[in-house]
Amino acid sequence: MAGSESETNLMAGLKKSSKDGKTAIKIESEDLIFDPDDRALAQAMANAMLVHIRDNLSRGMAPNSEPLPALKASTIEWREAEKAQGQRGGNASDRYVDNAFRHQAKNNFERDYTAPKLGHFKPETGGPRGVVSGMLLKSFAARPSRDGKSVMIYVAAKRGKPRPSTTSGRKPESKSALESVFADVPVWDNRAWNTPRMKSAMQEAAKSLLGKKVNMRALHKLASKLVGELGSTLETAQSLAED
Repeated sequence: MAGSESETNLMAGLKKSSKDGKTAIKIESEDLIFDPDDRALAQAMANAMLVHIRDNLSRGMAPNSEPLPALKASTIEWREAEKAQGQRGGNASDRYVDNAFRHQAKNNFERDYTAPKLGHFKPETGGPRGVVSGMLLKSFAARPSRDGKSVMIYVAAKRGKPRPSTTSGRKPESKSALESVFADVPVWDNRAWNTPRMKSAMQEAAKSLLGKKVNMRALHKLASKLVGELGSTLETAQSLAED
């Protein structure tokens, strides 16, 4: 039965979408997680996982509730520089006078903290690992699989692809923002199911799989709550998810 710790064998990790090379977290099981024919319930399940991942990341934790690694001194220094640049509207410090460098620095900042559908973001200091401006948190989108055994958690391209080098001398990144945050920690395990929101979603999924009548009012209430918690994230779901 879905949601049973003893019977649901979960695996998860960073994957590349075979369709377009986008980076995503794939949460999969050897058993059914949800009824793939019940699209409303399947999407509610995917959204529940997405909200859980976002909530944990906002607190500096991996999806399985393990603390993410602490920030390095170099990362803290970089964040302070990014915040200062943001306070200047994305412009380089006045000590840099080369116009080509200043133009590239402004373009880099706009690229890093602007998304077509999500708007502009402002980097800040003091946040946990993975939370600089909130852009990564809001760029996630979830899609249930057709077989009912997995969910893909996508991330917007700028967060899912390594940043290229630039003429201003910035070195290319070897990992994307998503990979840097999650690549070295477990992504999902049975502990992730033990939150009230996931238990609620799994109870309805289990009823559906067993042929029992699903409480549609409870499901709709859950789905509405998740939509509210996800906010603008849902605006990106169609463009990020696989057909």
